[in-house]
Amino acid sequence: MLHLQYPAAAAKLKSAAEIGQLRDSVGLALIEPAFWFLESGQTARFNELSSLLARLLNKKAPGRFSNRDKGRQFLRDLSGLRYKELERRYFSDMVFVKGGTFQFGQKSERKGITAGVSDFKIARTETTFWQYGLYCAATGRNVQDFPRTGMSTAITR
Repeated sequence: MLHLQYPAAAAKLKSAAEIGQLRDSVGLALIEPAFWFLESGQTARFNELSSLLARLLNKKAPGRFSNRDKGRQFLRDLSGLRYKELERRYFSDMVFVKGGTFQFGQKSERKGITAGVSDFKIARTETTFWQYGLYCAATGRNVQDFPRTGMSTAITR
């Protein structure tokens, strides 16, 4: 998962689940690829893992998820702490910035220029590789195209 190889990680964890040992550990690890698939819009892959997750973590088997919010709630119900950890890893901590107007330019010039900006949110820290990888997966971009790809669209929770 450190290299954003979620299908491969899911396959290995599914193989580990078949052995039947360390069910809780395998289940908690499997939550991450499930989270990735859900947040990147790969609902079929998420649904494939959700039944296995429920079985490993002794929870009620879910139906199929067509709604991202219901999938998120399912993952929270499996392990709220693990879900919070993944939210911190994959979603930026956003802070609100109040918009406004200002004038710039020298007073000695004929007129200063008035500029304005709307209210917005900005990440408290730099974008991580995990965050950018999820953004690329959710928007169909190739993570290797980083220098040529602008991040004009935000992933929202």
